[in-house]
Amino acid sequence: MKIIDPQSGIDRDKSRTMHYFPMVEQHGNDLYFINDMFVCDLILLDENGEIVYSVNLNEDKVSLPCSITGIYELQIIIDDICYFCKINL
Repeated sequence: MKIIDPQSGIDRDKSRTMHYFPMVEQHGNDLYFINDMFVCDLILLDENGEIVYSVNLNEDKVSLPCSITGIYELQIIIDDICYFCKINL
């Protein structure tokens, strides 16, 4: 988890507020959001940090293109918080 302050352009490493992590279940290239989420941005980055896929979500499921295969960094951005992990597609 990384907290981003878009006003200052400076990243903050710590927060005193408890955050609830989005829970995502993967079935192939389909991602299902288990817990309730509001609008978020979903971004896939390749090993060079280049954006491969980006979408604004307000649903509990997203189907990633089948042409995207390999290991990527998955970022889910809600407000000013970026949750990230590695994903194998």
